[in-house]
Amino acid sequence: MIRIEKGKEPRSLTEYKMQENASFQDLPINVKNDIRLHLLKEQGYLCAYCMRRIHQDSMKIEHFMPQSTISGKEALEYNNLLGVCWGGSKHKKRDSNCDSQKNDDPRELTCDSKKGNTRIIADPRDQRVIDKIEYKHDGTIYSKDDKINADLNVALNLNSMDHALPGNRRAAYRRVMKEIKSDKTNSFQDASIRKVICKYSSFQSNGEKYEYAGCILYFLNRRLRD
Repeated sequence: MIRIEKGKEPRSLTEYKMQENASFQDLPINVKNDIRLHLLKEQGYLCAYCMRRIHQDSMKIEHFMPQSTISGKEALEYNNLLGVCWGGSKHKKRDSNCDSQKNDDPRELTCDSKKGNTRIIADPRDQRVIDKIEYKHDGTIYSKDDKINADLNVALNLNSMDHALPGNRRAAYRRVMKEIKSDKTNSFQDASIRKVICKYSSFQSNGEKYEYAGCILYFLNRRLRD
């Protein structure tokens, strides 16, 4: 995971919340599309949990605090909304009422599709949580905090082999190592590593962040400490 810094909610959502009977289930399609776009931009077009690439047609809106535990207009609180991948659930259709979905993908579920109504503490908005997340060289994500580790491995299934998540994280990190090694003058010098850390911490010119950036940054920062 990488930390998600929540921004200001879309104006269309603010205006819709002023309506007496406003509810998430009845969100107008234009408001829902505005929410999706805002989430994508603040997350760098990455799933809030697995860090895979997402776009408007390959994402859904997730309530970090499950809708089953909140009521009424609380479900419209933008700070509680995250953009996530389909996680093994493919949508049948999209309409003005909800992100309809059908579990017609033979792979196991991950991210919000696996989490469902489970309450977790592995919050990508919380830097204290991000600081407790680690990675092994095979790309496995874990935490020494038992509760966070259970969220990563069970509730979110972020080490899913069906989705090749550990392998994808490992491959992303190895590509960066090759990038650093190709710098013959400053290879693996602190200044060179810091430069690459800045690159993978930032948004690209197209507004995207690099896939699996959290894993990449973890190993780069560890190299600086070693």
